[in-house]
Order: sequence, then C-alpha cells, then structure tokens
Amino acid sequence: MDSASSSLFDLALGHEKSNERYTGMEMIGQGTVKEIHRVLDLTSGRPVAMATPQKGLSKDQVQHFLEEARLTTSLEHPNIIQVFDLGFREDGLPYFTMKLCDSKKLSDILSTKSDKLFELLDIFLKICDAMAYAHSLGTVHRDLKPENILLGGFGEVFVSDWGSAQILKGSTLEADVGQLSKPLTKGTPGFMSPEQENSTPSYAQDIYSLGAILYNMLTGVSPDQSVSKKPSELKATIPNGLEAICLKAMARNPEDRYENTQALIKDVKAWQAGFSPVAEDASFYTQTKLLIVRHKTLSLSIISSLIIITALSLSYISSLKVKEKETRAAKEKAEKALELYDIEKENRERIAKIGADYFIQQANQLVSAMQRDMAKKILDSIPAKELDEIKIRKINAIYGRIYVYKQQFSKALAHLKNAKGYDHNFMLKVAQKYASIKPNDTKMLTTEQTLDILDTLNNFDIHHAHCFYRDQVLRIPDYEAQVPLIKKMIMVNNMWLEDVNISLSKKDSKYHLDLSNNPKMKVMVPVREMPLTSLNLSNSPIKQQFYVLHNMPLKELNLANCGLRNYNFLEDLQHLERLILNDAESKSKSLDPFRDKIKIIVQK
Repeated sequence: MDSASSSLFDLALGHEKSNERYTGMEMIGQGTVKEIHRVLDLTSGRPVAMATPQKGLSKDQVQHFLEEARLTTSLEHPNIIQVFDLGFREDGLPYFTMKLCDSKKLSDILSTKSDKLFELLDIFLKICDAMAYAHSLGTVHRDLKPENILLGGFGEVFVSDWGSAQILKGSTLEADVGQLSKPLTKGTPGFMSPEQENSTPSYAQDIYSLGAILYNMLTGVSPDQSVSKKPSELKATIPNGLEAICLKAMARNPEDRYENTQALIKDVKAWQAGFSPVAEDASFYTQTKLLIVRHKTLSLSIISSLIIITALSLSYISSLKVKEKETRAAKEKAEKALELYDIEKENRERIAKIGADYFIQQANQLVSAMQRDMAKKILDSIPAKELDEIKIRKINAIYGRIYVYKQQFSKALAHLKNAKGYDHNFMLKVAQKYASIKPNDTKMLTTEQTLDILDTLNNFDIHHAHCFYRDQVLRIPDYEAQVPLIKKMIMVNNMWLEDVNISLSKKDSKYHLDLSNNPKMKVMVPVREMPLTSLNLSNSPIKQQFYVLHNMPLKELNLANCGLRNYNFLEDLQHLERLILNDAESKSKSLDPFRDKIKIIVQK
C-alpha cells in the first residue's frame, strides 16, 4: 500500500472514530465514570444513546469505561442493553452507542406498581433470563438494582450498566474478551450481597441482588431500609411462596441461596403456575390445597379420594418433564452460546485483517453522513490488488447512490448497471426513470419532480429520502421553492401528521419561517441549513433537535407554549436577540445565563 493510500486509510479510521456520524448531544443520564447522551445517528436516521467518559477521569477510569463497552458488546440477549457502535470522537474521547430506552427505570415504577404483582414478576423473570445468559458465559454483574433496569414503552426490559461486572476465570468470555480490571465500585448497599465487598466474584452475588430486587417489588421498599425484616412484616398480604423465594435468594450464607439463576427462575414460574416453590418446603396440606386451587372445577369428593395417588403421580411425571425440559434447555443454551462465540470470533478475525471490505463499509457510512467527497477519496485509494469483482460491484453501488443523491442520474446509471447491494436494483430503476426525465446531469429536477422522487425513495427506505433531501437543501438557492419539500420531509419524519402548517416569507433578503400551531409535530430536522432570520415554533411540541439551528443567522425565535424545560441549547445560537415564550416558560431557571444576552418577550 503506497503512502497516499495509507494516509487516506488512516483518515477513514479517524473519521469513523469521530462524532460526525452523531448529532444533537443531549444529556439524559450519568453514572460513576460515564455520561449518557441522546444523539441522532445520521447513518440509520434513528435516535440512540451515546455513552462517553466524564471529563477529568484518570487513565484507570477511562480504561474501565472501555472495558464496559467491550463487555457489553459481547453480551447479545434481548434483555441486555444492545451496543450498536464504539469508537473515538474527534476530541479523542472514546464512546459507545446503545439502544435508546426513552421510558422508565424499574425504580421509577416500584412505588406505584406494588399491587400489580404478576406484571412485576414478568419483569423480574426477564431480568433473571438476562442474568442466566450472562452467567452461562462467565459474567457476574455485581451491581444489579432497580436503577440499572430499563423499561421500554412496549414491555421491553433491559439490564444495563455493566461497569462493575467481572469475568470468571476459565469462562467462555475470558477466552474471548480477557480479564477486566478491578471495578471502581463494589455494588450498592442493600442490593449488594454481604460477602461481596471482601470476596472474589461469584454468581451467588448476583442471585442475592435478584432476591433484593424481588424484595423491593414485593414490599415497595428497598432492602437497605429494612434489611432485617421479612417482606410479610412490611406487607401482610405477600404470598408465602414468593416470600420464601425472596428469602432463599437473599440468604446471608451464599451456600444457602439458589444453586444458579435457572433454579430461581424455575421456582418463580412454579409459583405462577400454582405450585409450591422448592424454597417454601411446603407441607402435604399446603400441596393439597394448591392442587385444589389449580383444579377448582373438579369435585372435592373426587379430589379427596384420589389426592394421594394424584399427588404422587403428578410429582413423578412433573419431575420427568422438568428433567426433560432442563436437558433440552441446556442443550439449546449450549448451542446458542457456541453459535454466538463463533460469530464473535469470526467478527474479530475479520476486523483484525481490516481489508478493503472495511473501508468500503466506512465509505458507505460517509455517504450517509454527507461526507461524499471523502467517501470517493477513500474508495479511489483502495489498492487495485485488494479488489475482486464483488468488491468492485459494491463500490459501484456506493457511487450510484452518490450520483442519485446529486441528481446526476446518467452517471448513476453507469455505475448501478454493474453494482451489488441490498438496494442496487431499486436505485437502478430510480436512475433509469429520472435519467429519461432529466438526461442532462447539470440541470435540476423541478419541485414537483423532486417531491415525486422523495416519495419513491421514502416508500423504499426513509434513509435514502433523508440523504437525497439534504443534497437539495444545500444546492437549491431558491428557498421559497423549497417549502413544499420541507413540508414533505417534515411529514416523512412525523408519520402521524396528515398536514403541516408552514409558510416562508422574505423581506430585505431575510427569511422568516412559520411552523406554529402544529400540535402533533415533534421533529423539525428538515429545516436544517436554511438561512433563517426568524423562526416561529409556537404551539408545536418540539422538545429537541435544536442542534439544527446552530448554523442559522437566527435573530428571533418563538417557542411559546412548546413546553420546554431546558434552554441550554441557546448557548449555540450566537446571533439570537429575541426569544418569545409564555409567562410560565419565561421563568425557567435554565434561562438565567442568557437573560443579559437575549431579550425574553412574554407572549400574552
């Protein structure tokens, strides 16, 4: 590889590690060593959560941050927070992005859902499933608590914050990931096992924490507040079986706890099904009573005469079924763990080689992030010896995308006819259609034609519509003609909208955009890059995306009745002179740093 190619490859790596792919940093949480921000991923067009180290951390603390990212990436389970990407930003800070969970933490609902026991148990079992998977790979979380359990809006449950986790020696993950540094924190009082502070990591420590979470669910009280009291002493209506499960999991002696997480899951499911859990060590009378409850439609006389035979038979059959189910589950788990290990190993080997495919992928992302000239330079710099027919076809697909976005459909056709990609057939048809409408690549589509192609792209993949639209904003000088395009893209980004109130006026070469009175509009990203002097968003519930205003020459901004609580984004609006709010909004404390710089007008 020649020096010019090498330098461009280094540049590609540097770009991939930058934060140009992500915009709109908004702080939404903070941990021991990290900050969590809500950002927009320009590549996928979706909001994600970005974790970055707090400022002023020591080298060891930054190392812990990186290890947490590496570990979480290795854990692939529907109830463990998913990591999408990791790298370094332009300022040198490492980061990793995760699925954004906008709803609540388990701790937010425990005080209000103590009467919905079965709903809470479903959440608890999902937490246990996640930990059973993590334990199968050799990972101990060591800081399980309601604050680290995220709840989605559609029943999703995610175990997060693996910053205190440890990997057991001789485990699957040790062979793959390696050992981690000694954690900075030892756990959380009340949810941390008694032996955790002065002993080596073990699964029993997580089982204690799971029992403490169950304690919190049953009583509505954190264990550290009443650690010496049984759940029934705080709430008399707690079922005996669940209390027994909770106390067994929280036994002070680790050997008295459940042998593993699967045994805990089995006992909870047994109680849900109407059986006595192993932890309860129920008497024959209790077992009989539960049997009658489970079969209310049977005659009491029949049950009385057959109860002994039935109980013994059921016990024997049940034990056979349980053994069979456990064997099948263990086999499936082993096969899944082996499959995940093979996939992870293959990915690591591929990344280690960093061949041409890697840089083709980075170029593809650069195109999505509006860095198309850089993408072309990277593609042009890949040594010819690294390219086979398939890679050449992938490169043609990227060039085809670039030229479609630029409305250079004839050039796009030349590349897309010999391309390979998930969308190359679709993009080829688009290029063929619009090359026949506009064969001259130097001309632009009319507004009506642009609306038509936006509909076509959006119906296939909204991401293509976003990329094409951004090129139009940068290239069309007649902003008044763009109002229909802006309206179209606002509706694309707010799928529930049937119409949008929008008007653009121009006076003395200054533009004013009115997007007021759109009560269902939440996304205003399509107005980015416009040279607006005044923007009216009153009575529209815009709560974020204010990063799109940063480069505008805005002097007046109307946010009356938008319901904002945080106005820190004003710091980036260097030209703003007037801010219009309602009376209650004008009293926000977050406005205090700006009152000397910006005139705040109260709208009646």
